[in-house]
Amino acid sequence: MSEWLQTEAGAQIATEIATSIEARRGELIALLTDLVAARSDNPPGDVTRSAAVLTAFLGRHGLACEIVARDPTKPNLVSTVSGR
Repeated sequence: MSEWLQTEAGAQIATEIATSIEARRGELIALLTDLVAARSDNPPGDVTRSAAVLTAFLGRHGLACEIVARDPTKPNLVSTVSGR
């Protein structure tokens, strides 16, 4: 992976990612704050509140999520993002 980042294409994409992160810094800090505040004690490992935070975040950005869970307290979020 580090070899790829040293290519022109890799460096360009890394720059685009860094720029995008910086442009959304406040929003990303708010997301992380909400995730830290969501109780997900382990044990028992109930992460339903964290999943709700991520579902709401993705929904605000137009991404639908499906929750798949064998154990209702340990949901997995599934969402599809179209590439370019």
